[in-house]
Amino acid sequence: MSGYIARRLFICVPVLIGVTLFIFILIDCLPGDVVAAMMAPEAPTSQAALKAMRERLGLDRPWPVRYGEWLLRLTQGNLGYSYFELKPVNQLLKIYLGPTLELMGLSLAASFILGLLLGTLAAVRPYSFLDNILTVFGFAGRSLPDFFLALVLIYIFALRFKVLPVSGMQTPGIWSFSDHVQHLILPMMTLTLLRVVVFMRYTRASLLEELHCDYIRTARAKGLPERTIIWKHALRNGLIPIITILGVNIPILFTGAVVTETIFQWPGLGMLYVVSVRHRDYPVVMALSLLTAVAVLLSNLIVDIGYALIDPRVRYE
Repeated sequence: MSGYIARRLFICVPVLIGVTLFIFILIDCLPGDVVAAMMAPEAPTSQAALKAMRERLGLDRPWPVRYGEWLLRLTQGNLGYSYFELKPVNQLLKIYLGPTLELMGLSLAASFILGLLLGTLAAVRPYSFLDNILTVFGFAGRSLPDFFLALVLIYIFALRFKVLPVSGMQTPGIWSFSDHVQHLILPMMTLTLLRVVVFMRYTRASLLEELHCDYIRTARAKGLPERTIIWKHALRNGLIPIITILGVNIPILFTGAVVTETIFQWPGLGMLYVVSVRHRDYPVVMALSLLTAVAVLLSNLIVDIGYALIDPRVRYE
Protein backbone atom coordinates (compact mmCIF):
# COMPACT_ATOMS: atom_id res chain seq x y z
CA MET A 1 0.00 0.00 0.00
CA SER A 2 2.80 2.44 0.88
CA GLY A 3 4.48 1.89 -2.48
CA TYR A 4 1.20 2.49 -4.30
CA ILE A 5 0.62 5.75 -2.39
CA ALA A 6 4.18 6.91 -3.14
CA ARG A 7 3.71 6.24 -6.87
CA ARG A 8 0.40 8.10 -6.92
CA LEU A 9 1.92 11.11 -5.16
CA PHE A 10 4.85 11.11 -7.60
CA ILE A 11 2.45 11.11 -10.56
CA CYS A 12 0.62 14.10 -9.06
CA VAL A 13 3.62 16.40 -9.62
CA PRO A 14 3.57 16.48 -13.46
CA VAL A 15 -0.24 16.57 -13.40
CA LEU A 16 -0.21 19.69 -11.22
CA ILE A 17 2.41 21.34 -13.44
CA GLY A 18 0.30 20.60 -16.52
CA VAL A 19 -2.89 21.92 -14.92
CA THR A 20 -1.30 25.14 -13.67
CA LEU A 21 0.44 25.70 -17.02
CA PHE A 22 -2.85 25.31 -18.88
CA ILE A 23 -4.66 27.71 -16.50
CA PHE A 24 -1.83 30.25 -16.77
CA ILE A 25 -1.94 30.21 -20.58
CA LEU A 26 -5.73 30.47 -20.49
CA ILE A 27 -5.56 33.52 -18.21
CA ASP A 28 -2.96 35.12 -20.47
CA CYS A 29 -5.24 34.65 -23.50
CA LEU A 30 -8.18 36.41 -21.83
CA PRO A 31 -8.89 39.95 -23.07
CA GLY A 32 -7.78 42.72 -20.73
CA ASP A 33 -5.66 42.49 -17.61
CA VAL A 34 -5.74 43.51 -13.97
CA VAL A 35 -4.64 47.07 -14.79
CA ALA A 36 -7.57 47.61 -17.17
CA ALA A 37 -9.94 46.00 -14.64
CA MET A 38 -8.81 48.34 -11.86
CA MET A 39 -9.26 51.50 -13.91
CA ALA A 40 -12.72 53.05 -14.11
CA PRO A 41 -13.92 53.54 -17.72
CA GLU A 42 -14.55 57.25 -17.14
CA ALA A 43 -11.20 57.87 -15.41
CA PRO A 44 -8.76 59.76 -17.66
CA THR A 45 -5.62 57.61 -17.64
CA SER A 46 -2.80 57.98 -20.11
CA GLN A 47 -1.33 55.03 -21.94
CA ALA A 48 2.05 55.84 -20.44
CA ALA A 49 0.64 55.48 -16.92
CA LEU A 50 -0.99 52.16 -17.82
CA LYS A 51 2.25 50.92 -19.34
CA ALA A 52 4.23 51.95 -16.26
CA MET A 53 1.78 50.14 -14.00
CA ARG A 54 2.00 46.97 -16.10
CA GLU A 55 5.80 47.14 -15.91
CA ARG A 56 5.65 47.59 -12.14
CA LEU A 57 3.41 44.51 -11.80
CA GLY A 58 5.56 42.50 -14.22
CA LEU A 59 2.75 42.06 -16.74
CA ASP A 60 4.88 43.30 -19.63
CA ARG A 61 7.06 40.18 -19.58
CA PRO A 62 6.21 37.11 -21.72
CA TRP A 63 3.98 34.48 -20.09
CA PRO A 64 6.70 31.76 -19.96
CA VAL A 65 8.85 34.08 -17.83
CA ARG A 66 5.96 34.99 -15.54
CA TYR A 67 4.94 31.33 -15.19
CA GLY A 68 8.52 30.35 -14.33
CA GLU A 69 8.64 33.06 -11.66
CA TRP A 70 5.30 31.91 -10.23
CA LEU A 71 6.51 28.30 -10.17
CA LEU A 72 9.72 29.34 -8.43
CA ARG A 73 7.79 31.23 -5.76
CA LEU A 74 5.50 28.24 -5.34
CA THR A 75 8.44 25.99 -4.43
CA GLN A 76 9.18 28.47 -1.64
CA GLY A 77 5.60 28.37 -0.34
CA ASN A 78 4.77 31.81 -1.73
CA LEU A 79 1.56 32.00 -3.78
CA GLY A 80 2.08 35.62 -4.77
CA TYR A 81 0.36 38.92 -4.01
CA SER A 82 -3.22 39.82 -4.85
CA TYR A 83 -3.41 42.79 -7.20
CA PHE A 84 -7.00 43.58 -6.25
CA GLU A 85 -7.15 42.78 -2.51
CA LEU A 86 -3.60 44.10 -1.96
CA LYS A 87 -2.80 41.19 0.36
CA PRO A 88 -0.61 38.08 0.12
CA VAL A 89 -2.53 35.21 -1.47
CA ASN A 90 -1.58 32.90 1.41
CA GLN A 91 -3.33 35.31 3.80
CA LEU A 92 -6.42 35.50 1.57
CA LEU A 93 -6.75 31.72 1.48
CA LYS A 94 -6.61 31.57 5.28
CA ILE A 95 -9.39 34.18 5.49
CA TYR A 96 -11.75 32.61 2.94
CA LEU A 97 -11.01 28.91 3.56
CA GLY A 98 -12.68 28.79 6.97
CA PRO A 99 -16.19 29.81 5.83
CA THR A 100 -15.97 27.42 2.87
CA LEU A 101 -14.93 24.48 5.05
CA GLU A 102 -17.74 25.27 7.49
CA LEU A 103 -20.47 25.52 4.85
CA MET A 104 -19.31 22.70 2.59
CA GLY A 105 -18.32 20.37 5.41
CA LEU A 106 -21.65 20.61 7.21
CA SER A 107 -23.70 20.32 4.01
CA LEU A 108 -21.67 17.37 2.72
CA ALA A 109 -21.91 15.51 6.05
CA ALA A 110 -25.66 16.15 6.28
CA SER A 111 -26.32 15.10 2.69
CA PHE A 112 -24.20 11.93 3.07
CA ILE A 113 -25.92 10.81 6.28
CA LEU A 114 -29.43 11.64 5.06
CA GLY A 115 -28.79 10.10 1.65
CA LEU A 116 -27.48 6.90 3.24
CA LEU A 117 -30.49 6.59 5.54
CA LEU A 118 -33.13 7.45 2.93
CA GLY A 119 -31.51 5.24 0.29
CA THR A 120 -31.41 2.32 2.71
CA LEU A 121 -35.09 2.78 3.60
CA ALA A 122 -36.02 2.90 -0.08
CA ALA A 123 -34.00 -0.25 -0.85
CA VAL A 124 -35.46 -2.23 2.05
CA ARG A 125 -39.01 -1.41 0.89
CA PRO A 126 -38.68 -1.28 -2.91
CA TYR A 127 -41.62 0.02 -4.97
CA SER A 128 -43.54 0.89 -1.82
CA PHE A 129 -45.28 4.20 -1.23
CA LEU A 130 -42.21 5.52 0.62
CA ASP A 131 -39.92 4.41 -2.20
CA ASN A 132 -42.12 6.13 -4.79
CA ILE A 133 -42.17 9.37 -2.78
CA LEU A 134 -38.38 9.32 -2.41
CA THR A 135 -38.00 8.57 -6.13
CA VAL A 136 -40.10 11.60 -7.05
CA PHE A 137 -38.09 13.68 -4.58
CA GLY A 138 -34.87 12.39 -6.14
CA PHE A 139 -35.86 13.23 -9.70
CA ALA A 140 -37.08 16.67 -8.64
CA GLY A 141 -33.86 17.35 -6.76
CA ARG A 142 -31.70 16.33 -9.72
CA SER A 143 -33.75 18.48 -12.09
CA LEU A 144 -33.55 21.74 -10.12
CA PRO A 145 -30.50 23.93 -10.79
CA ASP A 146 -28.76 25.24 -7.71
CA PHE A 147 -29.44 28.91 -8.41
CA PHE A 148 -33.18 28.26 -8.83
CA LEU A 149 -33.42 26.27 -5.60
CA ALA A 150 -31.51 29.00 -3.77
CA LEU A 151 -33.88 31.70 -5.05
CA VAL A 152 -36.93 29.61 -4.09
CA LEU A 153 -35.61 29.14 -0.55
CA ILE A 154 -34.84 32.85 -0.28
CA TYR A 155 -38.37 33.73 -1.39
CA ILE A 156 -40.01 31.30 1.04
CA PHE A 157 -37.94 31.74 4.20
CA ALA A 158 -36.49 35.25 3.81
CA LEU A 159 -39.10 37.23 1.85
CA ARG A 160 -42.38 35.43 2.44
CA PHE A 161 -42.13 34.35 6.09
CA LYS A 162 -39.13 36.53 7.06
CA VAL A 163 -37.67 33.93 9.42
CA LEU A 164 -34.14 33.69 7.99
CA PRO A 165 -31.64 36.27 6.70
CA VAL A 166 -30.87 36.48 3.00
CA SER A 167 -27.10 36.72 2.79
CA GLY A 168 -23.79 37.03 4.58
CA MET A 169 -22.38 35.26 7.63
CA GLN A 170 -23.74 37.63 10.26
CA THR A 171 -25.88 40.69 10.74
CA PRO A 172 -23.74 43.88 10.62
CA GLY A 173 -22.98 45.04 14.13
CA ILE A 174 -24.22 41.80 15.68
CA TRP A 175 -22.12 38.73 16.38
CA SER A 176 -23.69 35.77 18.14
CA PHE A 177 -23.78 32.05 17.59
CA SER A 178 -27.53 31.99 16.95
CA ASP A 179 -27.26 34.80 14.39
CA HIS A 180 -24.48 32.94 12.59
CA VAL A 181 -26.50 29.72 12.52
CA GLN A 182 -29.47 31.58 11.02
CA HIS A 183 -27.26 32.90 8.21
CA LEU A 184 -25.88 29.39 7.65
CA ILE A 185 -29.22 27.61 7.28
CA LEU A 186 -30.26 28.75 3.76
CA PRO A 187 -26.98 28.10 1.90
CA MET A 188 -26.50 24.83 3.79
CA MET A 189 -30.07 23.77 2.99
CA THR A 190 -29.51 24.53 -0.69
CA LEU A 191 -26.34 22.46 -0.95
CA THR A 192 -27.73 19.62 1.19
CA LEU A 193 -30.93 19.23 -0.84
CA LEU A 194 -28.94 19.18 -4.07
CA ARG A 195 -26.58 16.43 -2.92
CA VAL A 196 -28.75 14.26 -0.70
CA VAL A 197 -30.69 12.97 -3.72
CA VAL A 198 -27.44 11.79 -5.35
CA PHE A 199 -26.34 9.80 -2.30
CA MET A 200 -29.88 8.49 -1.85
CA ARG A 201 -30.24 7.17 -5.41
CA TYR A 202 -26.80 5.54 -5.47
CA THR A 203 -27.37 3.95 -2.05
CA ARG A 204 -30.72 2.55 -3.13
CA ALA A 205 -29.38 1.11 -6.40
CA SER A 206 -26.28 -0.39 -4.80
CA LEU A 207 -28.15 -1.88 -1.84
CA LEU A 208 -30.87 -3.37 -4.03
CA GLU A 209 -28.20 -5.20 -6.00
CA GLU A 210 -26.51 -6.49 -2.83
CA LEU A 211 -29.78 -7.69 -1.25
CA HIS A 212 -30.27 -10.17 -4.11
CA CYS A 213 -26.82 -11.74 -3.77
CA ASP A 214 -26.28 -15.33 -2.59
CA TYR A 215 -24.47 -14.38 0.63
CA ILE A 216 -27.53 -12.40 1.76
CA ARG A 217 -29.78 -15.43 1.22
CA THR A 218 -27.26 -17.52 3.16
CA ALA A 219 -27.26 -15.02 6.03
CA ARG A 220 -31.05 -15.10 6.15
CA ALA A 221 -31.04 -18.90 6.09
CA LYS A 222 -28.73 -18.87 9.12
CA GLY A 223 -31.31 -16.82 11.00
CA LEU A 224 -29.37 -13.56 11.28
CA PRO A 225 -31.49 -10.51 12.20
CA GLU A 226 -32.57 -8.44 9.20
CA ARG A 227 -31.01 -5.33 10.73
CA THR A 228 -27.62 -7.07 10.96
CA ILE A 229 -27.90 -8.34 7.39
CA ILE A 230 -28.64 -4.89 6.00
CA TRP A 231 -26.32 -2.66 8.04
CA LYS A 232 -23.37 -4.99 8.62
CA HIS A 233 -23.23 -7.04 5.42
CA ALA A 234 -25.22 -5.60 2.52
CA LEU A 235 -24.57 -1.91 3.13
CA ARG A 236 -20.85 -2.38 3.71
CA ASN A 237 -20.41 -4.19 0.40
CA GLY A 238 -22.58 -1.62 -1.34
CA LEU A 239 -20.58 1.37 -0.11
CA ILE A 240 -18.04 1.40 -2.95
CA PRO A 241 -20.14 3.47 -5.42
CA ILE A 242 -21.20 5.76 -2.56
CA ILE A 243 -17.56 6.31 -1.62
CA THR A 244 -16.88 7.22 -5.25
CA ILE A 245 -19.57 9.91 -5.13
CA LEU A 246 -18.26 11.12 -1.78
CA GLY A 247 -14.77 11.39 -3.23
CA VAL A 248 -16.06 13.46 -6.14
CA ASN A 249 -17.58 15.90 -3.63
CA ILE A 250 -14.52 16.19 -1.37
CA PRO A 251 -12.79 18.86 -3.54
CA ILE A 252 -15.85 21.08 -3.01
CA LEU A 253 -14.81 21.31 0.64
CA PHE A 254 -11.75 23.33 -0.41
CA THR A 255 -12.99 25.12 -3.51
CA GLY A 256 -16.52 26.11 -2.52
CA ALA A 257 -19.74 26.26 -4.47
CA VAL A 258 -19.39 29.28 -6.74
CA VAL A 259 -23.07 29.84 -7.52
CA THR A 260 -24.41 29.22 -4.00
CA GLU A 261 -21.76 31.32 -2.28
CA THR A 262 -22.32 34.16 -4.74
CA ILE A 263 -26.11 34.16 -4.34
CA PHE A 264 -25.95 34.12 -0.55
CA GLN A 265 -22.83 36.34 -0.44
CA TRP A 266 -21.09 33.75 1.69
CA PRO A 267 -17.45 34.91 1.99
CA GLY A 268 -15.82 31.68 0.90
CA LEU A 269 -13.42 30.54 -1.79
CA GLY A 270 -16.19 30.22 -4.38
CA MET A 271 -17.06 33.90 -4.14
CA LEU A 272 -13.36 34.79 -4.06
CA TYR A 273 -12.95 32.88 -7.32
CA VAL A 274 -15.66 34.95 -9.00
CA VAL A 275 -14.21 38.26 -7.79
CA SER A 276 -10.68 37.27 -8.83
CA VAL A 277 -11.69 36.25 -12.35
CA ARG A 278 -13.74 39.43 -12.76
CA HIS A 279 -10.76 41.61 -11.82
CA ARG A 280 -8.17 39.48 -13.66
CA ASP A 281 -6.36 38.87 -10.37
CA TYR A 282 -4.33 36.01 -11.77
CA PRO A 283 -2.22 35.20 -8.64
CA VAL A 284 -5.43 34.43 -6.74
CA VAL A 285 -6.92 32.53 -9.69
CA MET A 286 -3.75 30.46 -10.00
CA ALA A 287 -3.74 29.69 -6.27
CA LEU A 288 -7.39 28.61 -6.30
CA SER A 289 -6.84 26.49 -9.42
CA LEU A 290 -3.85 24.84 -7.77
CA LEU A 291 -5.90 24.20 -4.62
CA THR A 292 -8.68 22.65 -6.72
CA ALA A 293 -6.26 20.38 -8.58
CA VAL A 294 -4.59 19.23 -5.35
CA ALA A 295 -7.99 18.55 -3.75
CA VAL A 296 -9.13 16.47 -6.75
CA LEU A 297 -5.95 14.39 -6.86
CA LEU A 298 -5.91 13.78 -3.12
CA SER A 299 -9.61 12.90 -3.06
CA ASN A 300 -9.06 10.30 -5.79
CA LEU A 301 -6.24 8.81 -3.73
CA ILE A 302 -8.38 8.78 -0.59
CA VAL A 303 -11.19 7.03 -2.50
CA ASP A 304 -8.80 4.33 -3.73
CA ILE A 305 -7.53 3.77 -0.19
CA GLY A 306 -11.13 3.64 1.04
CA TYR A 307 -11.87 0.87 -1.46
CA ALA A 308 -9.15 -1.28 0.09
CA LEU A 309 -10.31 -0.57 3.64
CA ILE A 310 -13.95 -1.44 2.97
CA ASP A 311 -13.58 -4.32 0.50
CA PRO A 312 -10.86 -6.84 1.47
CA ARG A 313 -10.87 -8.14 -2.11
CA VAL A 314 -9.27 -4.87 -3.30
CA ARG A 315 -5.49 -4.92 -2.97
CA TYR A 316 -2.85 -2.53 -4.31
CA GLU A 317 0.56 -4.01 -4.93
